[in-house]
Amino acid sequence: MVKPHIAQGSNLAGAFSIFIYPFFFSQDNYPEVLQRVLDDPVWSLDITDLDDDKDWRHLRYFFPYVRKFLFPTAGLALENLLAFPPEKLKLSSEKRDKLQDLSLSRHPRKKESPLEILSSWSVVRWIWSFAKSSEILRDFHFRGKEAEFKKVSLLLFPTGVGLLLIEAMPKEIPKISFVRQFNKNFATIDKLSYGRIKLAELEFKTEENSRKKLLKNIIQENFLGFLPEELIEKGSYALGESFLLYYSVVGKEIENREELEEAFAEFLGESSEVGDLKFSGVNTLGKFDKNGAIVVVGRQKNTGANAQKLLEQWRTIYFDIFLHALYHRLSLLQFSWELSKIDELVENAEKVSLLHWRFLQFTNKAWFGHLTNTDYGNYIWKYWKEVMETERLYEEVKTQLKELDEYLERKQRERGERLVQLLTIIGFPVTFVLGIFSTGFFAVEGLKLSWQVAIKVAFFTTFILMILTMGYLGWFKKSLRILRKGFKNFNFQKPHLPKITKNKDFSC
Repeated sequence: MVKPHIAQGSNLAGAFSIFIYPFFFSQDNYPEVLQRVLDDPVWSLDITDLDDDKDWRHLRYFFPYVRKFLFPTAGLALENLLAFPPEKLKLSSEKRDKLQDLSLSRHPRKKESPLEILSSWSVVRWIWSFAKSSEILRDFHFRGKEAEFKKVSLLLFPTGVGLLLIEAMPKEIPKISFVRQFNKNFATIDKLSYGRIKLAELEFKTEENSRKKLLKNIIQENFLGFLPEELIEKGSYALGESFLLYYSVVGKEIENREELEEAFAEFLGESSEVGDLKFSGVNTLGKFDKNGAIVVVGRQKNTGANAQKLLEQWRTIYFDIFLHALYHRLSLLQFSWELSKIDELVENAEKVSLLHWRFLQFTNKAWFGHLTNTDYGNYIWKYWKEVMETERLYEEVKTQLKELDEYLERKQRERGERLVQLLTIIGFPVTFVLGIFSTGFFAVEGLKLSWQVAIKVAFFTTFILMILTMGYLGWFKKSLRILRKGFKNFNFQKPHLPKITKNKDFSC
């Protein structure tokens, strides 16, 4: 359950904030990115356990095919994990013991490499281990307040999209506006072209010393330190990499709908406008946009269990719905970026074919109309799809692929036509000269031509005819273009006829 960071005397039921840092890499570099995470000792595979009641309650909310995409390790047999070093797996102690017993009882045999297994999954989930990190501690100070990392995880998709998820929150929250201010300050990781906003800087204190580090440097040098600059494609498609996206939810005791509206206005801030982005749900008000969401869930007093259940649903189930919509948007933008490299694609038919195959896989495995059997979950999913404009982006990528195919087909047809012309230029003169010599046209009585002379005459005649053929084809093609242009510009108009109208009044 979500542990509230609530100050004593506050009427808040709980709160959490998850910050998202999207990054991109070429789809061709996906295996190398996976290998680099495997080699980083601080990251471990996050394995979904169906025997865990919390995981199972989370998973069963979604349709089986959605569950298979979002959590490919759910229901995975332990035999399939033998290829991984035990320290790279986040497992319960019971499952870890079973895996060790299994590794001792199984006979050694040829098996798939860890990289081959990971490459076959629809998404690879990793979790950061603070115990293995000597530099980045779980507890830190931010703007003079004690705060902590609740969880840091990483999602890698074959479409060239990566999502770094950072769940962080102050250890004490006096009121809703405090959460709003924390989100704004913590999400600012780079300089803006306007205004003077202080960048997020974290202070780590130990008994020996105290050191400060910008959050941007923590992300690039520690959390994503395994990725060299040449593998990351610049541009996050989100506010120019100046702000982290964030998904923040607070819960509050309320008496009526008016109190929920007041809490939402406090969370939103006086200077912000919602407009059509306002989300209204069951005991819920929120603002959804392309850069994340802020949500207020309300409950009647003395019903704490319901409040915690609502917060947990927004942190797990509804957060996964948001992430999937965000993944759709970023993947389609990445496809569009790959298709914009037209100079590379026209010279590499294999790469075009690979792009087609990847887009087909994306459509069949990740493009879902419905995620769950519940109306409320599908309502949230539909709402996010509209906010992220995924339907429009999908059609744009399909159009790009279609136009690229038409262009390549036209180029191939032109190459075929040029080949036919070349064969005509060479074949017609040769056939003509051979036909003349075979009929004995040069066999004059009393005159014998040597083979050397005959070959020279044939070569000279062929050369002349080739030039004439080339000229004829060029003239013919040019004439054909002129004729086509003339017919296109010629205005075929019907003769003007007087308009005849029927008189509906037959009275004299």
